[in-house]
Amino acid sequence: MAANFLDRAKQAVRAQVWDALTTADTVHDASVHGRIPSFKGAGQAAARLAALPAWQRATLVKAVPDKAQLPVRARALEEGKTVYTAVPKLATLKPFYLTIICPNPHRPPGVDWSALTAEKITAIPALAARAGA
Repeated sequence: MAANFLDRAKQAVRAQVWDALTTADTVHDASVHGRIPSFKGAGQAAARLAALPAWQRATLVKAVPDKAQLPVRARALEEGKTVYTAVPKLATLKPFYLTIICPNPHRPPGVDWSALTAEKITAIPALAARAGA
């Protein structure tokens, strides 16, 4: 019974957030309800995250596969961090998969890592598939 109450309360908060995002025109898509939407400024948010000392010390990043975190995943890969991404809806016994291991001295050839952006990841099929795009 308590679980039902909590589920309803969480859903009500989600609906309020989705409505606020839509009203404030902070999302790229008109239909944000029911998912984690990509939002305007996601790249700037990733840059702010990357400025934190914890990010700078990190060698491993765990991220969700949603578009909202694509700039975070791209930045992590660009910086040579190992990225783990959650399996959508945690539907398997192993809820995370390795996106790509890319330590600086062993980066795959043919990618200009100094200019890697979220948009460019989606254009590289092997990286797009692994980044959950």
